[in-house]
Amino acid sequence: MFALLFSKYYLEIKWSLFFLLMSLSWVWAEKLCGLHDIYIQEHAKYTNFMGIPSVFTYFLAMWEKRKNLDNVLSFKQAFMYGLSITLIVVALSPFMTYISFTVITPHFFEHAIQFSVKQGYMNSKDASAYFSLDSYILQSVFGGFIMGLITTAITAFIMKSKVTIQKNVSQDA
Repeated sequence: MFALLFSKYYLEIKWSLFFLLMSLSWVWAEKLCGLHDIYIQEHAKYTNFMGIPSVFTYFLAMWEKRKNLDNVLSFKQAFMYGLSITLIVVALSPFMTYISFTVITPHFFEHAIQFSVKQGYMNSKDASAYFSLDSYILQSVFGGFIMGLITTAITAFIMKSKVTIQKNVSQDA
């Protein structure tokens, strides 16, 4: 059963795991660069650059899927493929978030709370609620789903093959 499921969804699982490993590597790199302690004031600015490798990963995944389908990939096929990757990533994101903030950077929340309170962005109670593992797990699930859908729609539109479009046009004529 597992082997059948794995073989049927091999590419989706492969690219989901790649995405999660890339995400963990990004967190580790942020930690090494001091964005989780010494330069925490810069964290919000630089963490958003994670979007670049995220989108690139979806492009690579769809490119491989299209290649496996003899370069014929409709928007619907591409969207469903990207949605599958998104759902797997979202399902595993609580685990990834847990690893990120308990193993890779266990003091991130303390530093983020101190910085936010010191700068007057939040009071201590609000900062503690926002910068917590539970809050970040929820953000990773809901934010990951929304961003995954947006990325999926954009990459599916770009990666759909022209051959499919031409077939649809010729069928309508």
